[in-house]
Amino acid sequence: MKKITALLLSLGMVMSLVGCGGTASEKQDAGSQPAESEAQAEQQPSEASEPVELTFYYPTQVGGDLANGMEAMIEDFNETHENIIVTPVYTGSYKNTAQTAMTDISGGNAPNVILSGMLDIVDYYNIGKVQNLNDLIAAEGDEWKADFIDGFWGNFVYPDGGTYGLPYQHSICTLYVNMDKLKAAGVEKAPETWEEYLDACEKLQAADAGTITIEFPSDVWVLEALTLSDGGKLCASNTETLFDSDEAVESLGMMQKLINAGGMIQTYATAAEDFVAESCAMMLNTTGNLGLVMDTAEFDWQISMVPVKEAPGLSYGGGGLIMIADQTPEEEAASWEFMKWMTEPEQSARWMDISGYFCVRKSCADLDDVKAYYAENPQTEQASELLQYTTAQWTTDSYWDVYACMQTALDSVLIDNQDPAACLAQAQTDAMAILQP
Repeated sequence: MKKITALLLSLGMVMSLVGCGGTASEKQDAGSQPAESEAQAEQQPSEASEPVELTFYYPTQVGGDLANGMEAMIEDFNETHENIIVTPVYTGSYKNTAQTAMTDISGGNAPNVILSGMLDIVDYYNIGKVQNLNDLIAAEGDEWKADFIDGFWGNFVYPDGGTYGLPYQHSICTLYVNMDKLKAAGVEKAPETWEEYLDACEKLQAADAGTITIEFPSDVWVLEALTLSDGGKLCASNTETLFDSDEAVESLGMMQKLINAGGMIQTYATAAEDFVAESCAMMLNTTGNLGLVMDTAEFDWQISMVPVKEAPGLSYGGGGLIMIADQTPEEEAASWEFMKWMTEPEQSARWMDISGYFCVRKSCADLDDVKAYYAENPQTEQASELLQYTTAQWTTDSYWDVYACMQTALDSVLIDNQDPAACLAQAQTDAMAILQP
């Protein structure tokens, strides 16, 4: 247990190597409250006023009963904050959430707070509709900010120095293994290298042709993890992609080999459902699905690294809480109160229990519930140990247009079984035409 606690407390140092976070300091005492600035106090909802009504858009990017869990948390917030009423609205995936929000913003019906995919925030930023939180964060004090895992700030701090969100749910891509199926096929340990993965798939096929060997989505995040493990990366800068590098071509080729070795393309959520139903023996999936697997799987299973060719490597993803700009002072104060509550150590731990996402606060490690959670769910310790290998998720200018170039290549290879080198060469040409016309 001391090992787990020490590990969690060290995550800030680990993640600071891969993100653009603040400087770590001692965690805030659990019972202390930062002193309010006069400006902040003036913005607090008045007890004598009518309740401030907020709308909160949230996705459930992964499988499991996350929607009901989120609804229960919002209900508890409303019951304990009589001057604020938050209406939660489920909006599908991260991308569907961004599309819905942008439509509603343009129509003058913007939500107040959004649980946004990290890479979607740029859409709101580009039209000036996401609130810079610097002043609100500063009013909470240095200790409050320092209690967040340092590296998790990375995708929320922009070149202008503004902070455009709070870390909320973060994950890494990892391998889930049904050890009962592997051992029945003569594989005694979870595969770690590219060769071991292919060997395990071959033995699984020979032992039970009806079992899908491995499932994963046709997703750039999975390709990035493999490319990092081959010593490469997908972009050199915000204006230069490396989609046709040897490492990217080899990695996409490895994904194609896994499909041809009895694997299948599925969404993250569907793959998780298949895994717990024992329809597939392995899956490359987000740790955001840990909650579903822990609650449902009735067999011996483990967490392991994505396939490694040269050295372990992967990026972290997920989403954070953003505040839409141009709210009234009362709405802004209420939105901030809600965002703070959602990221309190107790609430972060609660969301970890519901979803499997990592806690975002260092002081979560001091909570008895978290200690018990890690003791009862050893796979979460296995996942946490992989954080030492993470780097920030790749990004470029015109990100989603560039992303679409790579996504087209992935689908062509993994779904249509085309040549990886040719498809990635086209993706590189198309991406650079966008970035350097």
